[in-house]
Amino acid sequence: MSNSSDELRMEEHMVPAQRIVVSQVAADSDSGFTAHAAGHSIFIQGESIDELERAGADAVLCYFGNTKPVPQFELRFENDNPRIA
Repeated sequence: MSNSSDELRMEEHMVPAQRIVVSQVAADSDSGFTAHAAGHSIFIQGESIDELERAGADAVLCYFGNTKPVPQFELRFENDNPRIA
């Protein structure tokens, strides 16, 4: 069964699913905090959690470049429970 022209036009306007880049946070005695994005070569560090969040958001923009939409960035701490979808 082939797609009708109306079905093809609908597919052209579908938005790809939003992705989330999750970074596991670790305390670092020298630099404050570090984080690594699971599945990606994104490593960040910051003296505070705010600084770490800003560095992570910038790193995701640089890493994914022109990807639309840009994935969301999320910090995850050791005591965080994984989200159940």
